[in-house]
Amino acid sequence: MTMELNEYPFLRYNNFLEVSLSDRIYHECMHMTAYTYGERDHPNLPPTGMVAEIKPGMFIYDTIVVKINDELISQLDHPVKQVRSYINFFHPKEFAYFHTDGHCLTFMYYPGDSSYDDDEDGYTIFDYGSVSYAEKPIPNSLVRFYGGIRHKATPFKSKNRYSIVTKYNFL
Repeated sequence: MTMELNEYPFLRYNNFLEVSLSDRIYHECMHMTAYTYGERDHPNLPPTGMVAEIKPGMFIYDTIVVKINDELISQLDHPVKQVRSYINFFHPKEFAYFHTDGHCLTFMYYPGDSSYDDDEDGYTIFDYGSVSYAEKPIPNSLVRFYGGIRHKATPFKSKNRYSIVTKYNFL
């Protein structure tokens, strides 16, 4: 099966969770999660950031991934299978590399408090060849995009950047 990029356009879901749940997830990302060093965006590049796998039974998984599965996956035109869920963590001024996630749908949740400032950066940059698009990491929002689009995280200037990612392969 071949799919056109426009079959799965970029979507943003603002205020994805109740504020109390969003606040708890941000707290868990900052204070309750053990991370391991480095995610490799490409085999020939050094690892960047930190990562923590999330699984069923963990609060973050059961709040975000279960909601995606229950409310959003059923709306897709093609069947998918969830393949991985994790938290990305970048320290201030820690830069990532451009990469693709493969032939999949990627859902990315931005935890945080309402104090986000555009001057902090922290964008996700999407590369469409001659044009790049910067997506703001608006707290308590979820974005969905085709994983074959080249993209990368940019760091915040003065605080840690977290994103919760779940990937679904097309069947």
